[in-house]
Amino acid sequence: MVSFNFNETKTVEVLAYVAERWNGITPFFLSKVLFFADRDHLRTYGRPVTGDTYIAMPAGPVPSRVYDIVKDNLDLFGDPKAIVEAIRIDHNERFARVYSQRPPNLKMLSETDTAALDESMRFCRSRTVSDLSAITHQEAAWAKAPINGAMDVELLVPEDMREEIREVAAYTLLWPPVQFYVFIQFSPIRRSGK
Repeated sequence: MVSFNFNETKTVEVLAYVAERWNGITPFFLSKVLFFADRDHLRTYGRPVTGDTYIAMPAGPVPSRVYDIVKDNLDLFGDPKAIVEAIRIDHNERFARVYSQRPPNLKMLSETDTAALDESMRFCRSRTVSDLSAITHQEAAWAKAPINGAMDVELLVPEDMREEIREVAAYTLLWPPVQFYVFIQFSPIRRSGK
């Protein structure tokens, strides 16, 4: 089964980003926003946004580490204070709600990360809980996973991409979780000609 390193620091910024743009998002919608963003980013760029492991729950995929955050299981994380400073989870309503406590650190997110998150939020906002559950139940990764079991990320991409995804995932697992990404933009070198 293919898996990627979960990046806690980056995921906290992802949560702040989503909660700032969808104030009071419920855990259900948060799970689906992250799922579609991770899936689509994986299909387009060969890596997910968060690297979280998705669990095939009855209502669809749920990111396991984000689920722990929403359930206030913060002792499972390296920097619980950073989580509390970034987002607030209100458990006093019928459904828990996630709110941003501060703006996200956009230096932690690539332009493709934020584009995938924005598109995923747009997609999920226009659908009901039932719609999103039905859509995610059509995913081979969800259908082939045991109920409440881990989904195989490899099954989220077309067959012709799977070898590449296995290689990228294996490479990322060789390194300790990276706390930040460095993005370099190359521009053509102009040489003065002779």
